Amino acid sequence: MNISDYNHLDNILLQVNKPARYTGGEFGSFRKYGCPLNMAISYPDLYEIGMSNTALKVLYNIFNGIDGVNCERVFAPAPDFEEKLREAKIPLYTLETGIPLKKLDIIAFTIGYELTGTNVLNIIDMGGIPLEADERGEDDPIVIAGGPGVTNPEPFGKIFDAIFIGEAEDAYEPLLEEAIAIKKRGGKRSEILSLFESKSFIWTRNKKEKVHRAIWRDFGKRVYPAARGPVPSIKAIQNNGVVEIMRGCPNGCRFCHAGIYYRPQREKDIPLILQEIDTLVHTYGYREITLLSLSSGDYSVMPRLITYLNQKYASYGVSFAFPSLKVSTFSLNLLSELNEVRKSGLTFAVETPLPGWQADMNKVATMESIVEIIREAKKLGWRVAKFYFMIGLPVSGGGASEEKEIVDFILQVYAQTKIQLNINVGTFVPKPHTPFQYAAQLTEEESARKLIYIKDSLRGHPIKVSYHSPFLSYLEGIFSRGDSRAADLLIKAFKLGTRLDAWDEYSKLDVWHQVLAEADWDVKNEICRQRTTEEPLPWGSVSMGLSSSFYKNEWNKLGTNTFTSVCSPDCDHNCGICGSRTAVRNIDQNVEFPPLPPQEPIPEGISRVYFVFAKKGEQIFLGHLDLMGIMEKSIQRAGFFIDFSQGFNPKPRLEFAHPLSLGIVSEGEIASINIHGTCTPDEFVQKMNKSLPWGLEVKDAYVVSKETYKAKKIQSLMSLYSGSQYTLDYTGDDIERFQSSLDRYITENQLSDYVGIKRDGASFAFDIKAGNKKANMMALLKEVLGTDYPLEWCRITRNRLMCSPKPEERLPYQEYFKTI
Repeated sequence: MNISDYNHLDNILLQVNKPARYTGGEFGSFRKYGCPLNMAISYPDLYEIGMSNTALKVLYNIFNGIDGVNCERVFAPAPDFEEKLREAKIPLYTLETGIPLKKLDIIAFTIGYELTGTNVLNIIDMGGIPLEADERGEDDPIVIAGGPGVTNPEPFGKIFDAIFIGEAEDAYEPLLEEAIAIKKRGGKRSEILSLFESKSFIWTRNKKEKVHRAIWRDFGKRVYPAARGPVPSIKAIQNNGVVEIMRGCPNGCRFCHAGIYYRPQREKDIPLILQEIDTLVHTYGYREITLLSLSSGDYSVMPRLITYLNQKYASYGVSFAFPSLKVSTFSLNLLSELNEVRKSGLTFAVETPLPGWQADMNKVATMESIVEIIREAKKLGWRVAKFYFMIGLPVSGGGASEEKEIVDFILQVYAQTKIQLNINVGTFVPKPHTPFQYAAQLTEEESARKLIYIKDSLRGHPIKVSYHSPFLSYLEGIFSRGDSRAADLLIKAFKLGTRLDAWDEYSKLDVWHQVLAEADWDVKNEICRQRTTEEPLPWGSVSMGLSSSFYKNEWNKLGTNTFTSVCSPDCDHNCGICGSRTAVRNIDQNVEFPPLPPQEPIPEGISRVYFVFAKKGEQIFLGHLDLMGIMEKSIQRAGFFIDFSQGFNPKPRLEFAHPLSLGIVSEGEIASINIHGTCTPDEFVQKMNKSLPWGLEVKDAYVVSKETYKAKKIQSLMSLYSGSQYTLDYTGDDIERFQSSLDRYITENQLSDYVGIKRDGASFAFDIKAGNKKANMMALLKEVLGTDYPLEWCRITRNRLMCSPKPEERLPYQEYFKTI
């Protein structure tokens, strides 16, 4: 049974918020049938978070690039959808083809954040799969995880059958090819699990040998599936195209887990970067590209790269942003280049304010440099700067006054720059496999006291202060540095109803407090205490490739004002990572860039394209704003030069005649877009239909020059709207009662001039005129059927939209377009 066999799922989707989270059908998604190995990939959070995750997109493209593998996606359901599925006894399913999770061979989770554990359990449970690995049998999928959030596997060992440690690109393809061979010869789940356990980079509870991180040797010099599609149908939290320009970081901040996990630093070759950007812009329709790395300013030729990119993509309105720039690499020239198309955020990850404390971190972020950068940024138009700090870092003197020093630092920055400041303060969580893995963690109470002091002390200034929940930081510590007992806490909290713990609106902190209070071990002391450098650590069964002496030496530098030099091919400290398997990789600073292609000129003149499109299948669950985003990217993908508005954040001149309610099929929606130059109607239709996701189809187009629509003073589509014609197929069991209720409603509300109805059996043709709020199709049906969800009882198709260019006229838009 596939999810399509549950014929009441459509009704459920119309009763929940953002139903397009659960329908798939995005541009760039795969639909593969008849594969011997079926699996799902998940970032265990809501769709808009999961689809922001770069690792998920990379893995999705890797897995689907393997012959014989069908990889689909699944995300955590929001509570409203979970409730409806459980009530209806419908299992959680994959987005691409609706496979119930229980029927898969493998479910793979990429874990970037430890507090997604209850989401993992909920996905497993709603798929009809036992929560604990030991309870699963031959008919259950293998549940595997990987990512930075599980490099201490112990807190999750009861849940996952296996945990992949490290980078996937080199390791997964041969691994899954072996799994396919097992499936083809009729092998069982247990054989595939034994295969996984035999690999040096996969951890299982029964494994005796130490597990060693997988490292992709060829990062930066070999093409591999990048973070391309699918393109989210609803707006993701991070909605940019992403190109990873460098993996790892040269700086060696002693608190940073990612810097260890992705070590060593490896830079990507320029031709590969340009190839990926071209794909994201022209094939996937992105106008905002993030150049991703842990410290993008350290990329060897960054100033030259951003200058080149701005020149190459100027005519396409593409902007470039960095997620992270170290203060010492944040040059004023780079700042000027970032200003070219659209101002991205001005962000400073200072972490701790005093120079001696920064030395303890192995990091430099001087106030003088920051002030200089902000002053220059203000001249270029920036109005806001964002700062990140952490409290609880193991700095010299114990950081007893750190909250006061942070306040003083911020007030001095403001006094010298007079810019709006947004401050985010988090509580330091010591991470495994870092030099600070031995450090104590602030208790919830200590953290709260310091955070409140910072917030109160900055009141009355144009400074916005936000902070991460102290209790959630404490929870994060439990699953970052806890042992196998943490898994019992996780399972118990889930069974008591915890979900989406990182979301303020969904978290149940009272349940977590109860679970921790009832634990049969001293959770607070065990998690918050300092470790010695000689005691066994729960994550000792996993090696990131660095020597234990490196961690200890770095830890012992605290309070000595001693910096460790950056990673380089000839570095003066041997951490243990470089050798036969991998090494630091920097591109030549004198590398030649390809000649800039002749700048494709923006075509002269402006045309307005009116187009008619159908909206069916998964797309009937899209909201209007999400549909606008899809159309913008599709027009970009189709190769048309969009005419954007002017100003700080340019928008396409895209208009729709009348938004369509969720759940209604349409054969004839009406929209328009202004483009530079012109095209033929057939050209527009053909290019658009190659660029739209499943369920959206352009059926006709009409092209009008700017001179024509200006001269004829053509009104906007919305102002021309005069109604819609629908077909309604009644699916209830009392059609005569429906007919009489419909007649009565129209009579009582005097709607006979606005609603025309013709019936043919169980099919009704509606002609609804604009001008009366009660003559709205969905509002009318809600009243007639006495329900907020009328589509439980009928299916509706909008056949055409009507317009009135003159008061006495009423005709389909298509007929009007022919007269322009």
